[in-house]
Amino acid sequence: MERICRSDGVRLMRMWGIPNWPDVEADYRLWGGCCVFAIMPLDDGNQFHMAMMPKKRCMCRHAAAEIVKLIGDKKMIAPILSGRKTVENLAKKFGFVMTSKAMTEQGEVSCYVRSPKWAE
Repeated sequence: MERICRSDGVRLMRMWGIPNWPDVEADYRLWGGCCVFAIMPLDDGNQFHMAMMPKKRCMCRHAAAEIVKLIGDKKMIAPILSGRKTVENLAKKFGFVMTSKAMTEQGEVSCYVRSPKWAE
């Protein structure tokens, strides 16, 4: 998983699925040339966001497995726009549990958390 610069990360997040992605500081990682992650450290873990090239979304499980492996045994938080059932199901397959919902500028977001006890 290749570290990429902020400007490339922001551009790819917008191009591959989150058109309103803000220009925020994060650890941007490119996986397989078709998936970008934005990882933001928190006091007790990491929040991360994922966007993937539409024609390559069939590979999302492989990309998700790599980010889980990279972050390791830390708490992981994944905000997911409501109505994105495929993404919610992917999160559940990796041990994430929906803990809350909130309204954001992008719409309603469900917060999924993966606790360290789920770490591989």
